[in-house]
Amino acid sequence: MNVKGLIMSTVDIRQELQDFINQEDDNSLQNFYKMAKAYIEQRREDKLMAEAEEDIKEGRIYSQDQIKDQIRSWTE
Repeated sequence: MNVKGLIMSTVDIRQELQDFINQEDDNSLQNFYKMAKAYIEQRREDKLMAEAEEDIKEGRIYSQDQIKDQIRSWTE
């Protein structure tokens, strides 16, 4: 089988995942949910980390005193 035959469309993947979900017992479904949730959360954290690293690289950082001044200005 060639590589193209191994690639599933997004619609096919969604359908197969839905089939898996429909066939699982409660315990397996809970575990699958935890795994998917952890994966999504890790991707979100990785994105935030990459954005923070880019900010640092570009010099978009604030000192602790600057942050304190900003917070004080919110309450004035």
